[in-house]
Amino acid sequence: RGRRMTSWPSVRTDLRNAGAEVVDAEVVTDRGIVSSRKPDDLPAFCRKIVEEFAEGNHAERRSAA
Repeated sequence: RGRRMTSWPSVRTDLRNAGAEVVDAEVVTDRGIVSSRKPDDLPAFCRKIVEEFAEGNHAERRSAA
C-alpha cells in the first residue's frame, strides 16, 4: 500500500488492488524497492540495483546528515 511500482502487465491489477500506484516504466524505485516490467528491462534494473546498493541504507544517510 502506498508504493509506486511497475510490473509485468498481468500483475498490475493485483498491485493496484493492494494499494500500489502502478506506472508503465522500465524501472521504478520507491523507498528501496526496485521493480521492472519484463526481461528486456533487465539491464536498467541491474544498473539501478547496483546504484541502490552503493547508496546504502537510506534511513542511515538521512539521520547522519
